[in-house]
Amino acid sequence: MGTTTTCPGEEGVMPRRPVPVTETKAEKFERLANLRTNLILDGLRKLGSLSNRNHYAYSEDEVNRIFDTIEEAVSDAKSRFLGRMRGEFSLRRGLSSGNQFQKDAGAHAALTSRHT
Repeated sequence: MGTTTTCPGEEGVMPRRPVPVTETKAEKFERLANLRTNLILDGLRKLGSLSNRNHYAYSEDEVNRIFDTIEEAVSDAKSRFLGRMRGEFSLRRGLSSGNQFQKDAGAHAALTSRHT
């Protein structure tokens, strides 16, 4: 019988489908972004089920640490996309005054300072 393989970094998550040889970079991005986003959303739903105080005991500090970590990871991932796509620095243009990356970093700092 055939064996089921998984995508690297996603062991045990779902069987790997054959990828078309002609798949473009955009098609590959869409396929993987859909898969990985849905896995994240599923994980968040599972995490939310831990909020049931009839089954679990936790402190407000523990909840804040969990969500601070998640928010930081989301901010880091988003910065990787925005930083590469927007090209903040150019020898011709210099650093743009409406730099979204800096705004996002400032918003993240303000957000995390509320939880500490």
